[in-house]
Amino acid sequence: MKKEKVIVFGGLGFIGRYTCDKLIKYGYNVSIVDNLDPQIHTKELFTNKDFQNLIENCKVTITSVSNTSHYLNELSDATYVIYLPSATGTGQSMYKIKNYVESNLMELAALIELIGDRQSDNKVKRIILSSSRAVYGESYGLCPKHGRMRAKHRDIKNLENKNFMTQCTICDRNLSPDYSNENDICDPISIYGSTKLAQELILKNFCEAHNINYTIFRYQNVYGRGQSMNNPYTGILSIFVNNIQNERPIQLFEDGLSLRDFVNVDTIAEYNCRALQNNLPYNVTCNVGSGIGITIKDFVKQIYSASNKITPTLKPLLNYRKGDIRNGIADLSFLRKQYGDYPEIPLNEGIKQFCDHSANYTNTLSQSDLNQSFEEMKSKGLMS
Repeated sequence: MKKEKVIVFGGLGFIGRYTCDKLIKYGYNVSIVDNLDPQIHTKELFTNKDFQNLIENCKVTITSVSNTSHYLNELSDATYVIYLPSATGTGQSMYKIKNYVESNLMELAALIELIGDRQSDNKVKRIILSSSRAVYGESYGLCPKHGRMRAKHRDIKNLENKNFMTQCTICDRNLSPDYSNENDICDPISIYGSTKLAQELILKNFCEAHNINYTIFRYQNVYGRGQSMNNPYTGILSIFVNNIQNERPIQLFEDGLSLRDFVNVDTIAEYNCRALQNNLPYNVTCNVGSGIGITIKDFVKQIYSASNKITPTLKPLLNYRKGDIRNGIADLSFLRKQYGDYPEIPLNEGIKQFCDHSANYTNTLSQSDLNQSFEEMKSKGLMS
């Protein structure tokens, strides 16, 4: 029996490598298209055993998604498409707007336009899109008077006065955190989040018009072994581990009490694969996370513990970056209803795996790399 073919765009990236590895194990014929963006990929990638395994077991095309002629033949007999490429730096997106719009929207547009143009002999029957928790913006919280309420965009005056909480849209009372669910109104506060929401809408419109099934996954904060260690614009675990291993101080924005939902990349890859199964639902949008919120301050403490280092007194900077949200925790009930449960690697274990693995890296962030990313935001008036 001929294996069903999956073409994975961004297949050599962090999430892509895990996804492709699982697809191979599950018996799919896997083809990869990736542009090897130097902001993400380092020289360590090419000696990585997982990378070598993919090169041996997949057809790999190195090109950007917009160069459609380079992968036209690979797409012609693909049954499934998994689309992972994305410029992901929330802060960087606030001033490199053209780059983020081109990377996140124009490249997806080029791909689906190609699929649409070849509709007569098109074999693609399902597209999986990686979206983000960033589409929710500040999302919802619990008001002591009005219950569950959509949060206002945080006011600059409040941030300057060190009130980092979100407020009720009716009475301006501070909101306590709540879970984001797929029925919540999406109201992104970053250019990155806006491009991800636009991706969702564009793909839905296209798939409905061309009778192609889709699944959209809104990833929470993805982490895990093999994550880029040299990108100062994304991946706070990598940034914190870099600082701790090099005995540099940790910089905590705001009061360090923002909540995030960290999900191991293994979980993300599993659901990417499950979405291809014909007996499971399609034309749905689901959160993928751990469903557990942890403050950034407590997250840093776990990294120190995993690195076998004594946790110093952590003093938040009490500054802020425009585009950052206060809290992000996923409600996973819809995901589990559609695609079943999957045992998430406990966060402390996942951090330990990451720290042990990252100790082997030589090409990591310098303090000047980090300072440059902060100075860029300050120079644009986007960071206090």
